Amino acid sequence: MLAENYIDNEIPVLKISDTVRTAVKKMEEANIAQLPVVDEHSFLGMLTSSTAYMVQDPKLTIKGIQLLNPTFDIYPHTHVLEVLKIAGDSELDILPVLNKENKNFVGSIRKVSLFNFFEQMYGTKASGSILVLSLLERDYSLNEISRIVESNGAKILTVFTEAPDNTPFQMLVTLKINLADISRVIVALQRHHYNVVYSYHEEEYKSKDQERLEQLLKFLEI
Repeated sequence: MLAENYIDNEIPVLKISDTVRTAVKKMEEANIAQLPVVDEHSFLGMLTSSTAYMVQDPKLTIKGIQLLNPTFDIYPHTHVLEVLKIAGDSELDILPVLNKENKNFVGSIRKVSLFNFFEQMYGTKASGSILVLSLLERDYSLNEISRIVESNGAKILTVFTEAPDNTPFQMLVTLKINLADISRVIVALQRHHYNVVYSYHEEEYKSKDQERLEQLLKFLEI
């Protein structure tokens, strides 16, 4: 579950030679309030509808208009949970994905797609947390992982496994656990030499940004 899997190729891309009128038309057709602006392959920033509507002459090109520069970096192999955290802190509805080496534009992710993933993970409508393990395929044993989790008073609600393309013989295991605070579970897994690469605690996120989480949970109706 990496960022590249959530890129939406239907999201329009603006060129600096496009006029403001063209940009507004594309936004309205796609029902999107922001669009990425690219010069050949280089990502220049995001044009927002509020900025475009303030331009008095719609025949002007985007080249001379101030763009919004995101304060985050999302790469194709950024895990979707990390992208979700970025989305929770960003006002953007469209998240640009860049090449890690040269920062060239790769594509865009709709925030609603991440919400759909989150809803899938929380399909039981039970509260809880998510964590991701990275391990060798030969070391994967759901029975052992379940035993460690349950010995710390928790239960696994859902499991997703995947094999990243860029790391042969490795796999990622995403677990939905029924506890809001999974700190004991994480410590226990690490004690058994499991590499916990991502974790999403409800309690941690509430303390960081209560209002945003409540809005997200309300949107997902969980």
